[in-house]
Amino acid sequence: MANTKEKDPVDIVHQNAIRVETIMKELRHQKLYTEFNINPYKKLHILTDKPMSNITYRKEEEDHIKMFSKKVMPH
Repeated sequence: MANTKEKDPVDIVHQNAIRVETIMKELRHQKLYTEFNINPYKKLHILTDKPMSNITYRKEEEDHIKMFSKKVMPH
């Protein structure tokens, strides 16, 4: 006859240890991206405003748009 062993139920402490180990493994392999880069090999489509819109831009926004367009689309 086969000798069958019954497993003891896993208690809360062991379950918590398993969860902590799993979370630590996940955190070890995660990489946080904090910078945005534009892919230079992909075509960038810039959308303009609606023709009838009545939006006025501040000088800082215009400077930012000019700087951005110089970096992305060389003339």
